[in-house]
Amino acid sequence: MTSGPQHPEASFWGAFFAFGLVIFSGNLEAACPAPLENTQTATVRFVSDGDTLVLSDQRRVRLIGINAPELGHKGNSHQPLAIRARDRLRSLLFNSNNRVTISLGQEKQDRHGRWLAHLYLPDGRHLGEQLVREGLGWVVAVAPNISRADCLKAAENDARQDQLGIWTVPEYRPLESARLKLRTRGFRTVQGRIREIRDRSSALWIQLDGRFSIRIAKSALANFTAPPDRHWTGRKIAVRGWLYAHRGELHVNLEHPAALDILASE
Repeated sequence: MTSGPQHPEASFWGAFFAFGLVIFSGNLEAACPAPLENTQTATVRFVSDGDTLVLSDQRRVRLIGINAPELGHKGNSHQPLAIRARDRLRSLLFNSNNRVTISLGQEKQDRHGRWLAHLYLPDGRHLGEQLVREGLGWVVAVAPNISRADCLKAAENDARQDQLGIWTVPEYRPLESARLKLRTRGFRTVQGRIREIRDRSSALWIQLDGRFSIRIAKSALANFTAPPDRHWTGRKIAVRGWLYAHRGELHVNLEHPAALDILASE
C-alpha cells in the first residue's frame, strides 16, 4: 500500500482505524464481487455527478452504497471534489465504451424515481468501489440495499489510510455533536461521546454529547455483529448519514455498521 501526501488532517483521520474488529462483519480484504445472475447490460448516455447517471434508455440510476460530493445547483457552490468525482466516473465509463452490467438493488427505486443499482465495468470492477477506493465518495448503507456494504467499507478504509480525496479535505472533517446547530442538514459525519443508550420498542437510541441522537431500528440490529449496548457508554464514535430534526433534537438513522466508526481512545 503506497503512502499518500501528508496533510495536517492525517493524524486525525488515523484515529478512525480503531473501527472494524468490534462492530463490523465480513471480509475486509474482498473486492465487491460481480453478480452471476439477475443482471442486465446497458449503455450509459450521461453522467450527472459522482453517483448518478442516465442510461441510453433514459433511466436515471443512483449508484448503491456511495455518496459522492454534491455539484452545486441553483447558484450553490460545488462541494470540494464534486467535479473530480463526476469526471472520474465519466472517464471510467469512457474507457469501457460506456458499457456496464447492472445489478438492481432489493429496493429498485428511490423516492425520486431513480433506479438503485450496483454497476460493473466489463472487466468486473464495481464502479462504486472504484470511486470510494480513490477517495471520491463515502460509503452509505441504506437497507435493504446493503449486500455490498462490507467490501465498500474495505475500499473506504484503504482510501482513508492512504489519505486520498475526501480524506484530505478539512470541510469534510466530522462535526462535533455538542456544537451542532438545529438548522444543520444534509449528509454529514458527526462525532461525539456516547452519553446514554435507550432501548425502546421499535428502535435503539444512542444519545451523544449535545442534542444529537442516532436511531437504529430494531430490524437493523441484525446487521451488527456486536450491537451497541450500555457498555458503549463513554465511547467516542463517528456516524455519517442524512441529518433531520425532530422535537428540538437532531437525529440520523443508522442501518448498518459501515456508517459507524469507533474512534481511538484519547
